[in-house]
Amino acid sequence: MSYKYFRYYIDYRGYIGIIQGKPTTASKEGQGGVGILVKRHLVNCIVNTTKVNSRMMMMTLRCNPQITIISAYAPTKSAPQETKDSFYDDLQSTI
Repeated sequence: MSYKYFRYYIDYRGYIGIIQGKPTTASKEGQGGVGILVKRHLVNCIVNTTKVNSRMMMMTLRCNPQITIISAYAPTKSAPQETKDSFYDDLQSTI
C-alpha cells in the first residue's frame, strides 16, 4: 500500500489520523483535504487508502466482512453548481 499522499497523526487517545493530500492541498482559509480516524489497533487491517478527490477518500479494512469507509464533505450551498454536481457525480461513482 502506498502512503505517498497521506499523513499520519497519532492522537493521545489511541487513534491514528489518516489525512489525504499534501500539506499544500488546504487553502489559506483552511479548506481542502479530508481524513479518517482509525483506532491504533486497526491500522494493520488497512488494505487500501484511496484519494478520490480533494473532498473525498476511501479506506478498505480487512475485517470479517471486509469494510470500506468513505469520508467526504460536500460543497456548501454557496459553491458554484458545477462544483456541487461534480462532487455528487464523484460520490455516486465511488459508492
